[in-house]
Parts: sequence; structure tokens; C-alpha cells
Amino acid sequence: MIIGKAKNGMWKDSAKLAVIAGLTLSLTSCEIMGPRALRNGRADYNDAIKSTEVEQFLLNIVRMRYNDRPFVLEISSISSRVEAGGTAGVAGGESDRTAGLTYARAEARLSYVEKPTIVYQPLKGRDFTRQLLRPIDLNTLLMLRESGWELDDIFRVFVGRINGIPNANTGASSTPEGVPEFRKFLRVVEAMDEIEDSGSLELARSAAEKKTELLVRVRKEAQDSKEFREFIELLRLDPDVEFYRIRLGLDDGGGKEIVIRTRSILASMFFVGQSVQVPEEDIRAGNVHINHDDNGAPFDWRLVHDGLIRIHSSADRPKNVYAAVQYGKYWYYVENSDINSKETLTMLGIVFTLNAGGSSQAPILTIPVD
Repeated sequence: MIIGKAKNGMWKDSAKLAVIAGLTLSLTSCEIMGPRALRNGRADYNDAIKSTEVEQFLLNIVRMRYNDRPFVLEISSISSRVEAGGTAGVAGGESDRTAGLTYARAEARLSYVEKPTIVYQPLKGRDFTRQLLRPIDLNTLLMLRESGWELDDIFRVFVGRINGIPNANTGASSTPEGVPEFRKFLRVVEAMDEIEDSGSLELARSAAEKKTELLVRVRKEAQDSKEFREFIELLRLDPDVEFYRIRLGLDDGGGKEIVIRTRSILASMFFVGQSVQVPEEDIRAGNVHINHDDNGAPFDWRLVHDGLIRIHSSADRPKNVYAAVQYGKYWYYVENSDINSKETLTMLGIVFTLNAGGSSQAPILTIPVD
């Protein structure tokens, strides 16, 4: 912007108009600061909250592998103040002797600074019990299936027993001992998954819409398959029934009923935590429980978690990973290319959120713009 000044020191009228125009431009810039702050900040806050929640979940899984106490900090609110400021001045000068004027250049700069305030709230008391210690209900299992997760993955993570058949339950506690029983359970859920993939198995709510039971329908065309015969034999079910009732319970089921015992989020985290690749240094130091068979050989938990989840460890901070956390001297991470592990972590996080019920409040983001 060029401002002309006459020899007598008085600003020309045109210069005054230029200054006014410059001030108007500054005010206009302030007026659009709100939308600009929203455009620049919303995606960043969204990504930061999501990433740190995944990292917190991963950290607690690692902690539990080391029999350390899980601890959850929830974000209750984010208040971000955006303050705008500006500078103005006159710089340089040129002379026009014929017109008797001296020209100066008016300069204005607009800047803003963001000052966020984040409020954390530890998860404890009833909220802790509800979100971590309460067993998963049947409606949650159904919602996960209807949302696209594989039936066998849902059962492997959140179901501890089906018609009396255990699912590596020694790994779903703080002191796993011995070799876990899991092969028969794995055969059951794999058979269910294969029947479902053929379009012959459906999971649905009962006609009475009871919250405590579901229905499994196996279509007639599947009843000649090898998977169906294995499914019926392992669960001791009536082969001539098309609809089987799923309910929660402690008995062994059979006939027309499939009785399952679900896990809590905490037990599910203990279970997937057995997939953590523990550094040899920590094994030698006795920092973790190691399952051994009758011959004293360590049990390989990859047999249980194959295709489900794998958490790696490294002395150095890993790069280009989905999530990484530091615990003690080592880094623990999930590879970005490991789709199965990412899906399992996402599924656990969603169930954790669902278990929050109606009492927990989502983070409130307030951005006043000055």
C-alpha cells in the first residue's frame, strides 16, 4: 500500500483512504478467524484424540501383561483460545520531486496464537467397574457382528466358554498357569464362521426381543456339510433343529441351547496381552508370568492369537507403525500393515466405549476466538 505525503507534512486525502482501507482489511481478517481456526484445528484435534486413545489402550494391555495396574485418563473437555493480533507501520520512502510528494509503504501483519486447556478425568469407581469389569452382554456381541466384525474374532476375544468348552481362560487372568485349553473352542468358532460365510448361518435377536438371549439359525442346506457336523458334535446340539437359542450361563448347554460365558473388557485385555512379545531380558528377570507345559517348555501364545493380534517389542522407538508406546526400557507396537491386530484393537476400543453407558460424557471442545 503506497501512502503519499506532501512537503508541508500533511497526508493527502488519497493516503487517508488507503490507511482506512488497510484497517478495514485487518478487521475483515479478524472476522474470518473463527472459521479458519475450525478448519485448521478440527481434524488435528480429532486425529490426536483418536491416536492417543489407541496408544492408551495399548499401554494398558502391555501393563497388564506385566501384572501392572491399568489406568485410564479420559478427556472430559478441551478449551482452546485463539487470540488474534496484528502489527502496522510505515516503512521506506520514495520522493517525487515533480509532484512535491514523498511516498511511504504502509505494512500490516496479522497473526494468531492458540492456547489450549485440556481437562483429564481418571476412570474410577462405578465408571471403572462398568467399563472394565462388567462382562460383555449378548447385544454387544450382536452389534459387533452387524457392524462387520468376523464372528470367530468376536467369540475368540470376548467369549470365555461355549457349552462348557474353554477358550484359553488361563490367559484371561493375571496369573496364567499351565497350557491353556483352546483348540476345541477354536474349531467351534471356525466352523461357525465357515457356515456363516456360506450364507447358511444367521445371528439375530429372539422374537421376544429379550436382552438376555439371541438366536442362531442354521439353514437346512448347511446341515450336510462337514462344518455343520463338527459344530453339532462339539457343542452336543440337536442336528434336526434349525434355530438354537444363545444365552448367558454357567451350565454346559446342548440340545437346542448354546450357553456362553462372556468376558469383561479387563479379562479380554489380559487375554490379548498374552500376545505381547516380551523381551528376553524381562523373561530372564522373571518380570512376567510364562506358561510352561509338562516338560517345562514355554507355551507359544501365537498358537492362540494367530490371525487375531500380535504386539511387538523393540529397544528402539519404531517408525511407521499404527501405535507405539514405551513401557520401561522397551517400546511396544502394532505394525501398520497388521490389519488383524488393528481390527482387534479397534473392536476392543468400541466395546470399551459401549460399556460406558450413558453416564460418561464425550470430550467437549470449546474454541473462543478473540
